[in-house]
Amino acid sequence: MLDQFYSEVNEISDSRTDLSEHSKAVVLVRAAIERSAAEMGPVAAMYVLSKLMTSTLEIMVGDEDFQPLSDLEFFKTDDLKAN
Repeated sequence: MLDQFYSEVNEISDSRTDLSEHSKAVVLVRAAIERSAAEMGPVAAMYVLSKLMTSTLEIMVGDEDFQPLSDLEFFKTDDLKAN
């Protein structure tokens, strides 16, 4: 389910050639923060963003022990409670 939504968001983003990739990133991150914070609270939303940032940084630095996440299900937050 998450992989399908990810693909749909990427398709929409790719179709907006009038915006820079930076602008798209700002809009997508802001929307993600607003929507997730409304559902599960700002602390849980920041926790999810932190997990995403950490996994991206581990990929960037070439951490040999890091196992890349191929499945977005790792980031499911159904069990998190709103603040």
